[in-house]
Amino acid sequence: MAKQMWDNLISVHKMHGQQSITALCRTLYHTKAVEGDNITVHMNTMCSYQATLHQMGSKVNDEGMPLQPRISALKPGMQS
Repeated sequence: MAKQMWDNLISVHKMHGQQSITALCRTLYHTKAVEGDNITVHMNTMCSYQATLHQMGSKVNDEGMPLQPRISALKPGMQS
């Protein structure tokens, strides 16, 4: 009985975790800078989403980032 309850609890939290990852991925991929935005703040926000996804177990490398130009393509003085 206790094992079944534990397995159910793990299942619920795992599903919620995947839903959170999916929601954050959608936020990451739909975040866009508009004319007049501070690009440094925008890039920091994008990197923060990427770091959070890494902590949640979902790896998003620079090639997977929806940035044009991508972080790795920025001039050295512009990288954080």
